[in-house]
Amino acid sequence: QEQRQRLHEAELAVQERDAAHRLAEELRAELAQQGESTRVGADRVERLEEDLEQERRGSTEAAAAARALSEQVELLRSEVSEGASHTAALEREVVACRAEAAAAAS
Repeated sequence: QEQRQRLHEAELAVQERDAAHRLAEELRAELAQQGESTRVGADRVERLEEDLEQERRGSTEAAAAARALSEQVELLRSEVSEGASHTAALEREVVACRAEAAAAAS
């Protein structure tokens, strides 16, 4: 009876460890995807800033377009910042899952 109980507890620990590993892998994949989205957004911000600078050097008719680009740049900066915050949160979750998996394995 006691051996069955210990075996059952060991099986549960293995299941918990496996679940924690799966979750960590899912979080790593999401983290990679979020990191790529953040890089793409940063590249787009850079291109828009370059476009904005060119527009500023242009004629007075380009002033309205420059304002629109400036608004887009600010929006993208905000999105990149949110992406970075989300990436940091995912990194913390991965660390927590690793710690949980290590605890379950011991």
